[in-house]
Amino acid sequence: MTHSDPISDLLIRIKNAGNRSHSSTRIPHFNFGEDILKVLASEGWINGYETIGEKHPGKFLVVSLKYTISDSGDRIPLIQNLKRVSKPSRRVYLKRDEVKRVINGLGTGLISTSQGLLPDREAKKKGLGGEYVAVII
Repeated sequence: MTHSDPISDLLIRIKNAGNRSHSSTRIPHFNFGEDILKVLASEGWINGYETIGEKHPGKFLVVSLKYTISDSGDRIPLIQNLKRVSKPSRRVYLKRDEVKRVINGLGTGLISTSQGLLPDREAKKKGLGGEYVAVII
C-alpha cells in the first residue's frame, strides 16, 4: 500500500507503538525513513532499527523503542511527542540563522540539509539551513 506522506506514517507508527508500550514497530521501508531512524538512534531517542526483507513490497524497517521506568514501575516511552512540521501541502524551510533549539535542547528538530538529514544542533553548528522535517519531544 502506498502512502501519500510516508514520513508522517513513520512518525505516527512510532508514537502509537510507544503509547501502547510495544517493544518494537514495523514500518514499510523507504530511504528517507532510514535516514530519520539513523538520526533518532544517534540522538538516543530509540534503541536502534534494522532492515528486514530484500525487496519491495516486503522490505520493512523494524524500530526498537526506548522506555524509562516510572517510580510505580510503569514503562514510559522516551518519545512523548512527534510532530511533522514540513508537510506535502506546506513546506517549511529555515535559513541557517533561523535554526533554533527545541525546548532548550531537550527535544530534537530534524532538518534536511544539503549534507543530509541532521539534528538541529548539528545543523546550527555547521551553519546550515534546510527543510524543517519534524520535531521530537
